[in-house]
Amino acid sequence: MYNKEMPVPTIYSYVWWHYTVALPQIFAVWRDLTWYVGHLFSIGLLLRTILSPWKRMTEEFSGGGAEAFFEVIALNLMSRLVGLVIRVPIICIGAAALCLMVVGLGVFYAVWLLAPVLIVLGGVQASYLVVL
Repeated sequence: MYNKEMPVPTIYSYVWWHYTVALPQIFAVWRDLTWYVGHLFSIGLLLRTILSPWKRMTEEFSGGGAEAFFEVIALNLMSRLVGLVIRVPIICIGAAALCLMVVGLGVFYAVWLLAPVLIVLGGVQASYLVVL
């Protein structure tokens, strides 16, 4: 194993890796991060339970007339309203984070694809400035 010569990295092998191998790997990492953000904010669960009572705080009607009945309805509606008011901002923040990740992927890919060209151009410009 150690008697074999190690391949010498060349510009060609770097460019090959940069434009073929790395792009799908970057997308796989981004997909994993997107999954993490979606689960961090529990967007799916919050959407399924958007009108559920907050922390399952509900009252059962156990008789006592119309006043007690409407009191139980008011408390249960208030608990659902509190749940809605707390869940909606969390869903919005999570959706905004996911949107930023989509935009971030586009920006990152643009920078990634242009980076070798910009580095070469920067080197050419620096050598030009040294000559002057």
